[in-house]
Amino acid sequence: MSDQQLVTNRERKNLFTNIFSLGTIHFLNYFLSLITIPYLVRVLGPENYGLTAFAASFTMIFYLITNYGFNFSSTRNISKARNNTAKVNEIFSSVLIIKFFLSILCFLLLLIIISFSEKFKENYIIYYLSFGTVIGHALNPIWFFQGIERMKYITVLELTAKLIFASSIFIFIKNSDDFYLVPLFTSLGYIVSGIMGLLLAIYKFKARLFVVDLKSIFFYLKDGWNLFISSVFSSSYTNLIPFILGLITNNFIVGLFTPILKIMQAIRGLLNPISQALFPLMSKKFDENIKGSIGFLNKTSMVLMPLFFLLCLAIFLASDVVIQVFLGPQFLDSKPILQILSFVPLLGILSNIYGIQFMVNSGYDKQFSKFVVFSSLMALIFCIPLTFAYSSIGSALSIVIGELLLMLLVLHFLIRETKV
Repeated sequence: MSDQQLVTNRERKNLFTNIFSLGTIHFLNYFLSLITIPYLVRVLGPENYGLTAFAASFTMIFYLITNYGFNFSSTRNISKARNNTAKVNEIFSSVLIIKFFLSILCFLLLLIIISFSEKFKENYIIYYLSFGTVIGHALNPIWFFQGIERMKYITVLELTAKLIFASSIFIFIKNSDDFYLVPLFTSLGYIVSGIMGLLLAIYKFKARLFVVDLKSIFFYLKDGWNLFISSVFSSSYTNLIPFILGLITNNFIVGLFTPILKIMQAIRGLLNPISQALFPLMSKKFDENIKGSIGFLNKTSMVLMPLFFLLCLAIFLASDVVIQVFLGPQFLDSKPILQILSFVPLLGILSNIYGIQFMVNSGYDKQFSKFVVFSSLMALIFCIPLTFAYSSIGSALSIVIGELLLMLLVLHFLIRETKV
């Protein structure tokens, strides 16, 4: 079977429908970011905005623990078992039970950290309010909708969360003293979205939640371990770096750095609709035709690379304009940070296509996990001395180091294993 025949017309149509649905989420995210971030940084000021960003980065660690890589491992498992109702229900129940207990564990850790750290105790309400996003994500079975390739429901859920957050921002946040409302509204949006997602899965798609035995729990914990490690390190180091920056410097500098990082994460997020829609399809196709699947991924990368290169180049050249439009003139000192990070989305394309789509779906998830752990640790190791030496510019350089290392490791593995 050639790579042209690998994807049927029906599957191709479904793929593009899912990409469109997920793309809608990201378009709305960009639009809402375009109007909310400039408003917040102006109303709250860099220091208070930096405090909320620091709390969000800290809370992201708990999100990654409760997520446990299920967005990949459970998506893959449900995609392969979608015609087996009993198996799908077993996966559905096991994952939600695991997430429930991980959420309790994370909240206990949060209590301990706040109790014994003066830095966290000083603004404890911000951290408690931010933890609501962890609860919302734990409730929301996005991995279930990805596995059955019904991405339009993810669009509805994400849109609900974002609209609750954005509308509340403009209605209630009027001055810098209202900074505590940012994590409150963010959490509220995700909790409502999570409850809606759970009800949709149960009542519309007849997913059944029941008590599973410990054998099933341990099986899915073991099954998701490698992807958990890779997802923790791949996501946490970009969230830990603002956290480290805040520990070494202050909230004001974090407030200057974080919006720039969010801009680049939003650009990188353009790949997410394609990646999320492609993953369950590739999980089936790699079982059928490895060579054809690699050929399909090669063609995908040949289309995406030039597009992202031009976009990243435009951001680099027009960094002044980007900062003025999104953040305002008081953030122009952050121009070097934006230019350093401008090509990070380009580096992420090959890591995603050949790391997640190829390595994970073809059984090399353990090896990919090792690559992610190594590159993330190197980024964090470099971050500390670079941040001490060059402040936020050093933090930005450490992100580039991590992304570049991961890309090179994945490409080296691809060439070695497939003789590309």
